[in-house]
Amino acid sequence: MAHHKNVPTPWGKSQGGSRLAEGITMYHTAGHGGVKVIKKLNQRIPVGFRRSDGWYEEDCDSQIVYYFFYDEIESYMRAHNMPGWSISADEYFGKFTRAWFKEAIECWNVAESIYHFGTIYPPERIDEYGRDRLEQELARLRRKDRQSIPKTGDCILFREEIAFMNGESHSLFNYESGNIFCTPYGRRMRIRQWQDLDYIVTPALSCGKGATHPLQEGLAL
Repeated sequence: MAHHKNVPTPWGKSQGGSRLAEGITMYHTAGHGGVKVIKKLNQRIPVGFRRSDGWYEEDCDSQIVYYFFYDEIESYMRAHNMPGWSISADEYFGKFTRAWFKEAIECWNVAESIYHFGTIYPPERIDEYGRDRLEQELARLRRKDRQSIPKTGDCILFREEIAFMNGESHSLFNYESGNIFCTPYGRRMRIRQWQDLDYIVTPALSCGKGATHPLQEGLAL
């Protein structure tokens, strides 16, 4: 339709499009495409899945729209005698979407094996390769997570001066660059540099530049 042409999208000007439901439109361009959801409807999508600009690219993100607005799209298509929307959401995602992602992952694994090893492995080897890659990534993330949390006896080096808040007077103590040691204190960490200064800090807080661990503000004991 003419009014769906030349609409600015994240993939360039649209060459056309089709309405899927009131406030939901699919656009295609020369290279790609996606679904646009108006702001009011977009707020109904849970934050974890929501795209702030309301654009959901056609290959993967569009499935989010189809899932959360399946009934609206189905009703609109039936009302306008548009084919292709005659099964339930569970059936649709069980038969098509899941299969699409599985195929995409398998294709990626095949491409990876060819790129790295110059040969095509049987499906069993591809599955094993994919599992190995997943386990390696999970192990890497676990190592990274452990490294980011100070442990008993850790020596924390601040390369620049850093300030800690005194909980009683709200004044700041500036530590010069140097070493600070920490020990666990519940969900927080207890750190000590001198005998007369003992602070509790929350590891999750961000730190000033130059610090090797995320410690910034603490309450005096």
